Amino acid sequence: MRSIRHALALAALAAGARPNIVFVLTDDQDVALGGMEPMVQTKALFEAHGGASFRHYYVATPICCPSRMEMLSGRYGHNVRDASQDAWPADGGLCGDEAVEASEHNCGCMRMNCSKAFEADTYATALQRAGYATAYFGKYLNPPAMVPYCRNETRGPIESWPPGWDMFYGMCDQASTPYGAYYNMTWVDSVAGAITYTGDDPTNYTTSLVGNRTVEFIETATAPFFVAAAVRAPHAPQLPPPWYKDALPNVTIPRSGAYNASTEGKPAWMATNPPLTAKEGASYDAKYADRWRSLLAVDDLVAAVFEAVNLEDTYVFYTSDHGFHLGHFRLPPLKMHKYEMDVRVPLLVAGPGVVAAHTVSAIAGAVDLAPTFVDLAGATLLAPPDGRSLRPLLEGAEAPWPRDEFLIEYMPVVPYQPGATRVDDLPDNNWRALRVVNASTNVLYAHTTTVDDYDFENASAFFVELYDLAADPHQLTNVAAAAPAGVLEWYRDRLETAWGCEGATCP
Repeated sequence: MRSIRHALALAALAAGARPNIVFVLTDDQDVALGGMEPMVQTKALFEAHGGASFRHYYVATPICCPSRMEMLSGRYGHNVRDASQDAWPADGGLCGDEAVEASEHNCGCMRMNCSKAFEADTYATALQRAGYATAYFGKYLNPPAMVPYCRNETRGPIESWPPGWDMFYGMCDQASTPYGAYYNMTWVDSVAGAITYTGDDPTNYTTSLVGNRTVEFIETATAPFFVAAAVRAPHAPQLPPPWYKDALPNVTIPRSGAYNASTEGKPAWMATNPPLTAKEGASYDAKYADRWRSLLAVDDLVAAVFEAVNLEDTYVFYTSDHGFHLGHFRLPPLKMHKYEMDVRVPLLVAGPGVVAAHTVSAIAGAVDLAPTFVDLAGATLLAPPDGRSLRPLLEGAEAPWPRDEFLIEYMPVVPYQPGATRVDDLPDNNWRALRVVNASTNVLYAHTTTVDDYDFENASAFFVELYDLAADPHQLTNVAAAAPAGVLEWYRDRLETAWGCEGATCP
């Protein structure tokens, strides 16, 4: 039953009141492996304030820059990516994650086209045009996309920062810093009008810096406003702050499901990874525990946000750019795969008009955020997005949700690594997948090929995967070989259609 408070909030929104929006974004936070377990305050606050929790919320590409660009634009990766396969970096490094100061940037931003044309049409530019005060604090996009703004990380005056943001405090170069963006960070700082730097003192722990700036903005901004708090946690090197370094003793990875599971029925290259050793298991456990500890600081950030906002006129969104695995299917700790631990992430939403304390079962994903933000704000993107507004699901609309499938795609960014003992990504990990969820179906269907077949034109070379997650939630058994030809053809046609979609033609 809808509450009086819910009805009043809907009436206010219908009358044209424009809500504030707070967006908290983590990095590498899974759901399937217990990634929300340390978020005690966060879960309690969303529940206490009548928030919605999405059961089947997915990223569109499980790696940083593509996922973040998909969130910003509301467009799938195939509509944002570089038009052709770029050459691998000459030094054998990652394709599209070169440092800001690198001499060459060959692959866009992890194969995404991070041009000015892309930046001109994001939810930020739409909200700014609609009169919103906008602010972004933390990790924005990966280094290649930050090249125009970071002055090769040379401190001094800046001429610009990413469009759409009235206030911007963005990380320049994350992975190549000594502490992996938890300390010693170079920032594009619009308030200072300069490239600035924070050191390794505990007061410069970047989750705290992002949280403090976010709360200050909430308390001083003129409504309506949008503010994003984008932390590095729990991304590697998963550094907890000093005050939490000894918290959560004895936390280990659950030894169930896909952990150290056979790669039978998976793409052939995965079989080159041997079973995990005890030493590797202990190392992965240490990473897993520190991931949880780093999230405790994010939990504090969320609590501070709830204390600062008025949920009668402000939405709070909480999600991650993708999930993570640690030894699952014998893969080293990373992401980049089609399996549930990498692609399913949390989405929690609280605010005016949200049906109190309900779980959303409909399938949704990262490309839906931009359409949702602009819908709530009464703004408009310049081009029709591929995603759709989640507002009907938040408000408990009677009409059925017009989607039961979600496209997920990935283009490899790691070259072949001769002699590597354990591999997570390589040119043969080029894949596209369809996640289907409805009252009778809970399925993942996927094609994997080599990046040389950048446009999936050589169907005879596809490795096909089909998982029934109702019976096999850990995706241990690929049932494609046993499926009737008509079933595979039906899923193939739906995946082909989704992978070629744009705007209103997307599922």
